[in-house]
Amino acid sequence: MFEVVNQKSGQPELLFRNRQENFATVLKCDSVEFVNDHFWEKIADKINTLIYNRVKFEDRVYENEQDLMRFIEERTPVYTPQEKMNLILEYFHSRTSFDGQTIQFNQVKTLLLDEMWRKFYFRHSDEFLFYVGNLESQTSSGSFHQQRIVGL
Repeated sequence: MFEVVNQKSGQPELLFRNRQENFATVLKCDSVEFVNDHFWEKIADKINTLIYNRVKFEDRVYENEQDLMRFIEERTPVYTPQEKMNLILEYFHSRTSFDGQTIQFNQVKTLLLDEMWRKFYFRHSDEFLFYVGNLESQTSSGSFHQQRIVGL
């Protein structure tokens, strides 16, 4: 998830990289104690989502876990369930050339390779799939007429 790049001053600097794009950002910690596995395991997905969306850490020293959590929460949008449905609908619509076009949804590519769920700040891929399933069921029941999603 990260690499410690500078620990000389007692204030470690952690380098985070996006594995799919050429993007990196550095987090400066107040002390070595701040770098503990338990804390990083809890926030790994949140950090990876910020990195996926190319959010850079501020050029300052983060004093403690609460300080970093405040930064994460301020940069993570909170969407209502309806807004989440709209985000997914807009995503599928962006993949079509015209209204009513049938599209293929490849779960492996979209979730594992592209990690599309991170783009919309979903907590994890299961949440993304939950909303895709709801959207698909509304589509097949006639609630949405713009497009059909094949592959669910």
